[in-house]
Amino acid sequence: MKSARNKLARRWHQLMGTLGIAVALRGKHAFEEAAWGVFEDLCRRYSEPHRAYHNLSHLEALFSLLDEYEIPERPAVALAVWFHDAVYDSTRTDNEERSALLAQTQLKGLELKASLRERVGELIRATQTHQPTDATAAWLLDADLAILGSEPQVYFAYARAIRLEYAWMPQERYREGRVRILTGFLERPQIYHTAPFRQRFEARARQNLTEEVLRLRKTGGERSQTLT
Repeated sequence: MKSARNKLARRWHQLMGTLGIAVALRGKHAFEEAAWGVFEDLCRRYSEPHRAYHNLSHLEALFSLLDEYEIPERPAVALAVWFHDAVYDSTRTDNEERSALLAQTQLKGLELKASLRERVGELIRATQTHQPTDATAAWLLDADLAILGSEPQVYFAYARAIRLEYAWMPQERYREGRVRILTGFLERPQIYHTAPFRQRFEARARQNLTEEVLRLRKTGGERSQTLT
């Protein structure tokens, strides 16, 4: 995690420079301290102990993946990546809205333009349904779902991490909810909205999701038989 944090510190420094905010690495001036204060707050949030997947490594993975492509509105997308899971409580259903509001508040403190703040909020809110409102949002959402199309061992490590984040939820309730979510993705004509991500991840994602659904249903069936 320390390695991810160091990489993310460099990314934050570069992004602030792109946005016209002069941020010396660990600078002492008040405005520089404000920018690094936002970074430290984000790191604290993504390092919360209940996060088994939605953590600093998840952020770095998204950035590394998006680095491979020419995407529109890169500064806005980068800010959306930083904040999209900043508020994460698996017992709630309004994390995306709360993350968007946090982003807009924090970015206002950095005196970024209102239009950019609103755009970042829009992109974050799109992650709630993973239905893009435009081409830029499509890139963000596809990157966020790229894990679904990872190699099987990586995918099932991700699936286990998600279960840990919902450790408070009874197994049967989790199984039913997880199956519902995964089958929802499988029923879509396409999981990914951009051509590069469809070509790279679609087939593997459908295989991974299908295998997890079958495993979850089998587990539930076996449990039902033992209760009869």
